[in-house]
Amino acid sequence: MAAKEWSQPSWWAQMPNPRLQRTRSATPPSPLRSKPLGRRRRTLGTALLLSFAGSQMMVPCSRYGPVDSKATVEGATVIVVAKAGAYVRRPEVQRRPDGEGVVRFTVREVLKGGGVPSELQIHGYLDDRDDFNDHPPPYHFVRPGGRAGSCFAGNYRRGATYLLLLQNRDGEWTVKWDPLAPVNEQLHSSQDPWVGWVRDQLTHVGAAK
Repeated sequence: MAAKEWSQPSWWAQMPNPRLQRTRSATPPSPLRSKPLGRRRRTLGTALLLSFAGSQMMVPCSRYGPVDSKATVEGATVIVVAKAGAYVRRPEVQRRPDGEGVVRFTVREVLKGGGVPSELQIHGYLDDRDDFNDHPPPYHFVRPGGRAGSCFAGNYRRGATYLLLLQNRDGEWTVKWDPLAPVNEQLHSSQDPWVGWVRDQLTHVGAAK
C-alpha cells in the first residue's frame, strides 16, 4: 500500500517560530534604518566628516628638504652641553610625544652663543632609558625618540648629558625649531664624536669669518 503524502496544514505556517523570534530580537536594529532619509544623510555626513578630521590629525611629521647638519649648527643661536636634572613642571600625561613637562638642565659647556644661563628649562619629559642616535655621526636625522611623528625627541634621561642646539622662541630656549634634525642628542661621553664634529664646524665657520 502506497504511503500517503503528507502536506503541511494551512494553520502550521501561521504558528510563531520561537527560535526565529529569538534570533531576530538578538539583532539590534540599524540606527540608520530607524531614521528618516534626511537624518540618515546627516548621520553619514557627520561620520565622513569625523573620519576626515581623524585622518588629518594623524598626518605624520614632515619638513621641506633633507636635514642639513651644517645648516642646523649654523642656525642654532646657542649650542651647549647640558645635563638633564629634575622636573620644573611635571607633564600632565607621561610619555607624550610633544613633552608637556619642563625639565631643568645644568649647562656644562657653552660651544656657541653668549649670555647663556647656568641652568636651562626645556620642554620634555624624563625617561628611564637611554636614547642614543643609532646613525653614525655626523647625524643627519633625529634620535629614535623623535621618529614617532612628533618631529622632535622630547624624552630625556635624568643624569644623562645632551648636546642642545637651541633657539629662543617667545622668550624661551627651545630645541623645537628644526624638525627631524639632531638638535638634542644624548652623548656617550665628553669625547663623543658628535660633539667633536660640531666643534669642528664652529671652528671652520669662525675661521671663515
